[in-house]
Amino acid sequence: MDATQGRRLSDKLFVGAFSGCSSNSYSSALRYTLTASDNSTQDYTVSLFAPRALGGNSLRLWLRADSLGLSDGAQIASWSDESGQGNSVTQATAGQRPTFKAGRVNGLPTATFADAANSPLTGPTSGMTAVSNANFEGDIAEVMFFDSALSQSETDKVFCYLNTKYNLSSTRKVCES
Repeated sequence: MDATQGRRLSDKLFVGAFSGCSSNSYSSALRYTLTASDNSTQDYTVSLFAPRALGGNSLRLWLRADSLGLSDGAQIASWSDESGQGNSVTQATAGQRPTFKAGRVNGLPTATFADAANSPLTGPTSGMTAVSNANFEGDIAEVMFFDSALSQSETDKVFCYLNTKYNLSSTRKVCES
């Protein structure tokens, strides 16, 4: 295969240009258009896991340490909710804030709670009055709170998402790659 047609690696064709994708509304699949160096194009539709759509859209809080964008060792004064519900949490007292730690789980960051009695994060009262580490001391990489039960299929999707993202080992479920 010559350079104008891309290059073949194994049984997959790699092209020389990527011309864009649709925006991700978390409720529909992404659509990619790839343009090869010979100007031929191919459209691909990719469905991604979107926790917001599970449980009849009952995700009320989604905290991801990898969304914080802080430097290693920085105090976490506020943590933005990724659920789309606006339930971000804060800790106004500097000495009681959890700490951002880079590269803790599969190269991804965590919020480290070191003082179990004094690290609550508070947020709006839309179904939750406070998010607390409940006397837990340790690292939290991600929190998802649903206000209704998930089906077994949805629970498996959350499990596989977390398992894949954080490279966890399990004998419970095998996730498709």
